[in-house]
This record gives sequence, C-alpha cells and structure tokens, in this order.
Amino acid sequence: MPTDIIQWFPGHMAKTRRLIEENLKHVDIVIELLDARIPQSSRNPEIERLTAGKPMITLLNKSQLADPDETEKWRRHYTGEGRICIPFDCVGKKGLDKLMPAIRTVLADKIERYDQKGMSGRRLKAMVVGIPNVGKSSLINLLGGTKKAKVENRPGVTLRPQWVSTAEGLDLMDMPGVLWPRFDHRETGENLAITGAIKDDVVELL
Repeated sequence: MPTDIIQWFPGHMAKTRRLIEENLKHVDIVIELLDARIPQSSRNPEIERLTAGKPMITLLNKSQLADPDETEKWRRHYTGEGRICIPFDCVGKKGLDKLMPAIRTVLADKIERYDQKGMSGRRLKAMVVGIPNVGKSSLINLLGGTKKAKVENRPGVTLRPQWVSTAEGLDLMDMPGVLWPRFDHRETGENLAITGAIKDDVVELL
C-alpha cells in the first residue's frame, strides 16, 4: 500500500452515508458544498454514487477566503462537467441571489410537471451535503432566515438530518458532514486538517 494513503473512517461517517442514500427519495435536488480554498480536496469522490444521479448544484463556499482567480478556474471546471457551480459566501451572502434561480433552472421540467398536474407552487426539497465544517449549517441558516442549524467552527457539529423551511418555497435537509474511507494523497488529508474539516490528529501535519 502506498505510504501516502491515509485510512480512517469513524462509525458515524458510515451512518451518514446510509442516511444520504436512504433520504434521497425525499428530495428533488442535492446542493453540494465545497471549500473554495481546497475544491478538489473537499470534494467527496463518492458523492456521485451516493446521490445516485440526483440533480446537483455545486457551491464553492467560503469564496471570500480563496483566491478569486483560482475560484473562477474551478467554477469553469465544474461548469464544464455539465453542472451549475456558484462561488458562494455565507457570511457576505455572495452568490445568494443566484442560488434559487439555479435550482429552478435545474428543476424546470419537474416544476412544469407540477404545474400541469395542478400542483403549482409545490415546495421543492433539497439535501445539503459536504464535508464537515464546510458551511452546510451556515447555508441552512442563511436561507432559512433563522438559526435552527447549530454552527461551530469545528467538524462534527451536525449529528442528524435536520429539515428547515425557507421563504423561497424550498425545504432544506441538512445532513451531517461526510468524508470517505481513505485519502489517496497525503495532501488531501493535510488540506482537510488545515481548514478544519478533520481533527489535526487524523493526519500528522508536516
């Protein structure tokens, strides 16, 4: 086994993976949060499989802490993969005005079917996913206009799924942060530790 592979997987992470798979049937779309400072390291390589092809929007959160030029490169990269990607800042509300229009664009066909069935105005449901401490609960509170989701600057604060309603006709499911069983590159583990996604003792920082 290569020496730079870091293997770890707390039991609650396996539980969160199951929760994502079990609750997908309750949502219309997945909102994936990445850390704009480390987009590649903060993207769960299993997320496509876990979300089973559900429509997805990617937010490059904490963009106020990242290099704007690099963030734009990553936005173009993910857009090139055929998804909507928005630089976002839960503190300064950057990108907030683009999120709901993007959701309605992605779900346009479903919304049209609702309208045809006389279900116009039916609330949309989204699952918010991402690694620990990437800002999922901050996004929930921003959109919900409340502080229903607990927020702290450390991983592992959200322990179970939470539903929060917004005034935009959108219900959000906040999931606990989830990582993957092993990091194939030591740099990934180091980046996650530096940005607070995992505890420092998971990987020995150089």
